[in-house]
Amino acid sequence: MPDWLVLIQTFGIFAAGYLVRPLGGIVLAHFGDMFGRKRVFAFSILLMALSTLGMAAMPTYQTIGVAAPILLIAMRILQGAAIGGEVPGAGPLWPSTFPSAASALPAASSAQG
Repeated sequence: MPDWLVLIQTFGIFAAGYLVRPLGGIVLAHFGDMFGRKRVFAFSILLMALSTLGMAAMPTYQTIGVAAPILLIAMRILQGAAIGGEVPGAGPLWPSTFPSAASALPAASSAQG
């Protein structure tokens, strides 16, 4: 396989996580309005942790064959959905957590990363 094709495939795996971020933000924001932002924020952190753990514990291509890259892309999609819901969920959660006088700085810095 040519090196340029391997590089394009690698970028495609990263792109899968980025492309699903807006969808994760929309879906998790909807559930945040229904069930509470704090619960959905905790769920998004759990989803990120489990998908990262799944990537770390994933068998190699030599062990399970073509299922390995498919599982890797699925884990990247779950990570993208988790971070897509985590970032917009953190903004409204900070001001409701801190007292009113001290809520401006944490709320502004949640968008900074």
